[in-house]
Amino acid sequence: MKYVLAFQGSPRPKGNTAQLLQRALDGASELGAKTEMIHIGSLKMTGCRGCYSCKRKGKSFGKCVLNDDMTPLYAKIEKADAILFGSPVYMCAMTPELKMVVDRLFPYLTMDLGSLLKKDKKTALVFTQNQKDPALFEWHFNMTAFMLNTIGFRTPEILLSVDTIGYAENDPDKFAGVNALKIHEEKQKFKAATWNIDLDRAYKLGQDLMQ
Repeated sequence: MKYVLAFQGSPRPKGNTAQLLQRALDGASELGAKTEMIHIGSLKMTGCRGCYSCKRKGKSFGKCVLNDDMTPLYAKIEKADAILFGSPVYMCAMTPELKMVVDRLFPYLTMDLGSLLKKDKKTALVFTQNQKDPALFEWHFNMTAFMLNTIGFRTPEILLSVDTIGYAENDPDKFAGVNALKIHEEKQKFKAATWNIDLDRAYKLGQDLMQ
C-alpha cells in the first residue's frame, strides 16, 4: 500500500490550504493509499541551526541532532511514496511553519549537493494566496520546487489557488479602509465561482501522485 504524507503549513488547521490538502489526500486514498496530514503549527520544533552536524563523519551523518517534534517525522518522510507541502502565502513566501520543515530537510543533502533520500519520491506544492494575479509569487513557488528537487525529491507539481479569503467571514466590518467590504464581496463572488474547481484540481492532484 502506498503512503502519501501532507505537511500542512497554515496556522489555521481548517483553512483553505488544509482543505485543499485534505482533498488531495482524498484523491490518493480513493486509489488505495494510506494518507496522513501533519499540521505543523501544532508541533514544537525549531528551524535548522546550521550546525552542520549532519554533514560530519560518524553517527550524526545524514541525521539532524536536534531532538524535537520534527525528529519522528524523518521516518515518515523516508517511508512516504509521495509528499505534499502546503502553505498560504505570507509576506510573499511560505509560512514560517512550513519553512522550518523544509529547512530541516538539510540532512538529506551531502556537501556536494547529492541526496541521501532512498526513494524517488513524488512531491507536490499546494499554495493559496489572497491576491488575484497567479504570477505574482511564481518566483517563490519555482524556487521552492527547485529547492525540493535539489534535496532529492522529484520536481513537484504546483497547485495554486488565488484570491482566497483568509479571514473570518464577519471580519470585513472590523477592517479599516473604505474598500474593505467591497473587496470582500468581490472575493466572495470569486470563491463561489472557483473554489469547488480548485478542490477538484486538488483531488486530481492526489490521484496523479498515485500514478
